Amino acid sequence: MALSRQSGLRMSETPGTDNPNVNDKIIIAVDSMIFIYHFDNHHLFGSNSHAILENYEKGFQLITSVVSVTETLSISWYQQYPEIQQKIQNYFNLAANLIVYPITINIAIEAAKLRRLFKPLRTPDALQLATAVIYKAGTFVTHDKRLKNFRLPLRIKVIGEK
Repeated sequence: MALSRQSGLRMSETPGTDNPNVNDKIIIAVDSMIFIYHFDNHHLFGSNSHAILENYEKGFQLITSVVSVTETLSISWYQQYPEIQQKIQNYFNLAANLIVYPITINIAIEAAKLRRLFKPLRTPDALQLATAVIYKAGTFVTHDKRLKNFRLPLRIKVIGEK
């Protein structure tokens, strides 16, 4: 796994370089909203997001796209709290068993395929799902119920649903 000099994020450079399967862990891809709920301690979904992000202790490998970093840090009220911004950056840099993958050409190509297949899919969602597909996640955890309507090669788990 490489450390990006510009961002400081721990990121794998190419698929397979840091294949989480080598540790025989179940791979779970995590959408941006899960991180946002976690850091906001959301009144409805904060406890669920905490549980998801702490599952690494139970043999899960969490992965996400660098898109999650951008979307999480884009919350406007964080602008007035640099300590929260730093906490979020530290989390993405240091969290055990979370791999933040960059957008590679293979991910971009897969995202384009997904967007062609599913016209309403937005680019950030396509990039997140493409990352999950490329790195062979079995489950994608999100709050976006629309994603359950798409036939994808992984299970979509909507936070808060049973």
